[in-house]
Amino acid sequence: MDSEHYATPWHGLFPVYLVSALLVTLVGAMLPNAVYALIVLDVPALSASAQSSIPVVDFLVYPTAPFLLFYLATRFRVNLGRDYLGVAVSIFIGAAVGIAPWVLLLSYLGEFGSPATISLVTTVVGDALASGFQTAFAGFAAILLSYRRRM
Repeated sequence: MDSEHYATPWHGLFPVYLVSALLVTLVGAMLPNAVYALIVLDVPALSASAQSSIPVVDFLVYPTAPFLLFYLATRFRVNLGRDYLGVAVSIFIGAAVGIAPWVLLLSYLGEFGSPATISLVTTVVGDALASGFQTAFAGFAAILLSYRRRM
């Protein structure tokens, strides 16, 4: 029995892709920060091993993790001939929303009008947009590969 079925859109967005992008962005933001936190430890052995693992962590976070996640998420089939824009927008919004807690946290850390806070918030918003585009690209490539495999 085939367990695949078509993903149902919710007002033009696809919740399975939106939530997947949100999760991969949140984990992608936390994992490197955890590794970078190990670097500042006073224990030289841990610091050296964390320093050497940064390229590996960066590669696992992008593009490998989103590609694999979205390839596995395509057990929910989509009609890309009709829904390609909704799928891409769903992935982008999910990834951009994953950075929103950082923006809120930064706005509460200091006065919102101070130049340092404004600079920090704009940097995080820029990172959110970049992460959204990167995740949308990797995720859509995985969905396209899965779609092509079924044809």
